[in-house]
Amino acid sequence: MPLGYVLIPSKLKCPDCGAENPPGKRFCGDCGGTLLLSEEKTFVDEPTSAGELSSVNRGKVRTGYLIGGGLTAAIFFGLFFWANNYTYTERVWRDLGYGFGYWETVTRTIDPAIQAFLLVIAIIGLVAVAYGLVSRK
Repeated sequence: MPLGYVLIPSKLKCPDCGAENPPGKRFCGDCGGTLLLSEEKTFVDEPTSAGELSSVNRGKVRTGYLIGGGLTAAIFFGLFFWANNYTYTERVWRDLGYGFGYWETVTRTIDPAIQAFLLVIAIIGLVAVAYGLVSRK
């Protein structure tokens, strides 16, 4: 059953005498027996089309795109700029052969593939924000 649907029994059938009783009753009006819900149920608040969301749910989805996309974009743009500017030094032994060599200090940066990945995720976050802004109200 899709979310947002509420089931209401259309009739209550007495298991003892078989009499049908109006919804909301706990005991049979004819014999006084305990009532059970019938298998037949009706839908309330049914959407007009299968894919349509109520205005409340549509607003929640839109807000989710704005907040989630905004946070994603901010975090990954921050990581991208940090990775783009981050350098570290490392001491490396340069072997010249025959047991000779020297220590050299090398400056390295974050791998460009990782930087590209961070940038792509940040752009996806911006696309989600844009979708949240232009989605129908």
